[in-house]
Amino acid sequence: MPVPTLHRLAAIAGMLCAFAICFNAARRGGLVPSTDLARAAAPLAQLFGLWLLTGLYTSTRERTGVLGLAGYALNSLGLAGLVGCEYVVNFVLPFVPPATVADLLDGLAGAVFTGTQAVLLVGALLFAAALARGGHPPVAVALYAIGAVAIGLRGVLPDVTLNPGLVLAATGLAWLAAALYRSTERTATVPTH
Repeated sequence: MPVPTLHRLAAIAGMLCAFAICFNAARRGGLVPSTDLARAAAPLAQLFGLWLLTGLYTSTRERTGVLGLAGYALNSLGLAGLVGCEYVVNFVLPFVPPATVADLLDGLAGAVFTGTQAVLLVGALLFAAALARGGHPPVAVALYAIGAVAIGLRGVLPDVTLNPGLVLAATGLAWLAAALYRSTERTATVPTH
């Protein structure tokens, strides 16, 4: 499969990621009922996001160097870890007595959640710096980075910051996805010899 096609698919996945993030924010904010089906959609944001990150990284890896690789690796690890966290939060914890949930979050499970968020935060900030270096739209990169801070510091910042952070991240990711898609159109029209 040609690289422009892979980048287009990554861009489409990025748009789906942004939609899933906004859907999750709406569910958390009570705008969408928190049904089993709605909770089942929660990990889709991270799953689609992994593909977008890969497309963004491969489109600029020559310009971003080691910073890009480190940011991509840590951001991907953080997103993959969040997939597991989303499954636990949405399919295990709601069916466990509140006292047990508190014990779990005060123990190893809570430490793993916090560690995963820290990896995501560091990775997202490094990747954002690499994307800026790689020539991606600076406002889109900034929106993604600001949103990532709200997500990565979820347990530290007031709860009221999470949903706006999710929407900022989604906006930045949608913009980056659109730019990636447009870049494939430009490269597809460049004649090759």
